[in-house]
Amino acid sequence: MIPTNIGNTHTIYGYFRRWRREGIWARIMDTLRQWERQSQGRLPEPSACCADSQSLKTATQHEEVGFDGNKKVKGRKRHILIDTRGLIVAVVVTAANTDDRLGLVALLQRYFASGVKRLRKIWVDGSYHAQWLRDWVRRRKQTHKIDLEVVEHPGQGFQVVNTAGRWSGPLPGYSMTVVIVVTTRC
Repeated sequence: MIPTNIGNTHTIYGYFRRWRREGIWARIMDTLRQWERQSQGRLPEPSACCADSQSLKTATQHEEVGFDGNKKVKGRKRHILIDTRGLIVAVVVTAANTDDRLGLVALLQRYFASGVKRLRKIWVDGSYHAQWLRDWVRRRKQTHKIDLEVVEHPGQGFQVVNTAGRWSGPLPGYSMTVVIVVTTRC
C-alpha cells in the first residue's frame, strides 16, 4: 500500500511499470552493484559467480506456474547469479517445474545480452551436473572460455567456521557449502 501523501497510486505504479519495461530498474541495479564493487576495491564486473535456484509457492493464477517435484512446491522458481561478495548479478523467474539447467541457460542468456562481460567461472551445485551444459557455457563466449564448476561437499550436519567475519559450513540435506560474508562499513 502506497501512502496517500506520496501521490496517486495509479500514477506511481504507471511509472514503475514503464521503467521496468524500459529496463531502467535493471540499469539502476547494475550501476549500484558496480559502484559497490568499486568501493570495495574490485573491478565493476565480477570474474566469478555462483548460480542457484529457489522454488517459491505462489497464489497467482495468471502467472506461469508449475510443480517442482524435488521440493514439492507449486509455484515459481527464481534462478539467481551472485558474485563472490553476495551481490545479485542477474535473476530470472520461471515456472517451478523448469529444470535448473534450463534455468541457468536462460539466466546466462539474460546476463550476457547486455554486452561483453568479465565472467570466467561459475560455481553451481549438483543439480546442474550435465556435460551438455558445461559445453554450452564454454561456447557462450568467443573471446574467453567460462568454466562451470559443480561443487559437491560430502558430509552431513551443519558446521560453522568463523574466519574474520566469514561463516561457512555444509547444510544438512544439501550438497554444497553455504558461505555468508559479514561486512561492516563505517
